[in-house]
Amino acid sequence: MLRETVAPSYQVIAASSPAVAVAGINTFTTDLDVLQGDTLALEWDGGSVSIAVQAGATNSDLEATIGSAPTVTFNDHYADFALMYNAQLVAPVATTVDVDAPSSTTIGGQSTYAVHVDRQTGSDRSVIGGTVSLTDGGTPITGCQSVPVTAGEASCTTTLAGVAGNHFIGATYSGDSPFETSTGSVHFSAKAVTATAAGTSVEGPFDPSAAIVYTAKVTPAPNAGFVSALAHANTGTVAFSVDGTAIAACATRAVDTTSGLASCATTAPADGLDHVVKASYSGGTFYVASAGESPFKLNLPADPTPPAPPTPPTPPVTSPVAPPTGAVFAPGQPTTLPASAASTPTVTVPVRCPAGDACEVEGTVTVSTSIKPRAARAVQAAPTATVARFSRVHIAGGKVKKLKLRLDPAFVRKASKQGLRRVKGTLTIVTTLGGGQKVTTHQQVTIVLPKAKKQQAAPHFTG
Repeated sequence: MLRETVAPSYQVIAASSPAVAVAGINTFTTDLDVLQGDTLALEWDGGSVSIAVQAGATNSDLEATIGSAPTVTFNDHYADFALMYNAQLVAPVATTVDVDAPSSTTIGGQSTYAVHVDRQTGSDRSVIGGTVSLTDGGTPITGCQSVPVTAGEASCTTTLAGVAGNHFIGATYSGDSPFETSTGSVHFSAKAVTATAAGTSVEGPFDPSAAIVYTAKVTPAPNAGFVSALAHANTGTVAFSVDGTAIAACATRAVDTTSGLASCATTAPADGLDHVVKASYSGGTFYVASAGESPFKLNLPADPTPPAPPTPPTPPVTSPVAPPTGAVFAPGQPTTLPASAASTPTVTVPVRCPAGDACEVEGTVTVSTSIKPRAARAVQAAPTATVARFSRVHIAGGKVKKLKLRLDPAFVRKASKQGLRRVKGTLTIVTTLGGGQKVTTHQQVTIVLPKAKKQQAAPHFTG
C-alpha cells in the first residue's frame, strides 16, 4: 500500500500482504495514519490477486482517494474492488513559525538563526518534523535551505551577507503530515565593520603651540540614507585625543556621510616632543565603532634671540599737514535743484560730510544770476539775495544727508511774476569739524521753479 506524499513520490505505509477476510475485501493488521483527500495505491510485485491482473515488476494501476470513512474502493480498472484497512483518519494541524534574530548582526560575521515551529492545536511538539528554508529580503540564505526540523526546532549558522541596514528574514516551514505549512519572519539592523585612520591635515613637524588640524577618515563612510524603525539613522561622531588626553573642543566632530572625513582645528602641544593623535569613531545605527592613531612631531623650541641694541632716536620730520576739508555738495549728484510744486516750494540739497569726522553744517542759497522780466530781459536781480538757509545740521563722517530747504516766498513770487523758471545761484556750506575747525565751501546750483498756474481772465462788463 502506497500513500502519495509529494507527487509523484510515494511512501510505503503497509508492505505485507493483507489476509483475505471476505471475498473481495482485504484488511491490514497495522494502523495507517492518513488524511482525508490522500491518494492511496495498491501495488504488488509478481504475484496475483483474486482477480486477473497482468503480472509485472511493479504494478500500481489501482488507485483511490481517501474519503470520510476508512474504506477505499479501487475502481480505476476493476469495478467493485474494495479495500478495508485499520485506518485512523488524522485532521490537519495548523502551525506557526517564529524566528529568532541572530546573536551577531555584523556584516561578514557568523550568524545563527533559530526557528521554532509550533502547533496551534495540541501540545506535543516532539512529533513535529519537516524542514524550514530561510530568505533575507527574499533572497535564499546560503546554508539555511531545507534545514531539518526536529521536535519543532531548527537552526542554521551562516555568514551574514549583504549591506548595513535593516534585514528582513523570512522562514518557510515545509509541513509534515498532519502538520501544515506556515511562515514566519523577523527583522533586525545589521552593522558594517568600520576602520578609522587618524592624522593631521598637513605633514609636520609643527611649531609648539601653533595652529594644527587633526583629521580622521572612517571607512566605509557612514551613509545617512538608511532609515531605522524609529528615526533617521545616527551616523556617529569622532572624538580626538593626544597622548590619551581628550581634547574638549574635539569631542564630537561630525563625520561627512559621503567622504567619511572628520576634522578639528586646535592648538598643538606647547613642548617640542613627539606625540600621538587618536581618532575614536563612536559608531552609528548601522556602523560598528572603531579607532585609529598616528604619531606627529613638533619642532624643538628655538634658542632665545638676544635683544637688539637700541636704535638711536631719529629726528622728527615735519610733514606738511593738509588743510581740513569740510562738507560739500554730494559728488555725482545733479546740481539742478527742482523746486516742489507746493504752496511754499522747497528744494532738496544732498550734503556729504568727509570720512573720519562728524560735521555740523550751516549755510545759504543765494541768487547769483539775472532774473529777466519778459519785457526788458536785461534787468539784474540782487546777486546776494538769500533765497534759502539751513543751520546746526549734524552729519556723520563719510555720510550724505539730504537737506530739504524752504525757498523764500518773495523770491518765488517775483520769479513767477516775471515768468522765469530756471535761476542760477550759489550754495554756501560752513562746516564745523569735530576739532572745532570751520571750513567754507561753495557750489554753483540751478533752481528750477514749478510752472505757474494760469489765472482766469477777470470778467468784463459792458453797459
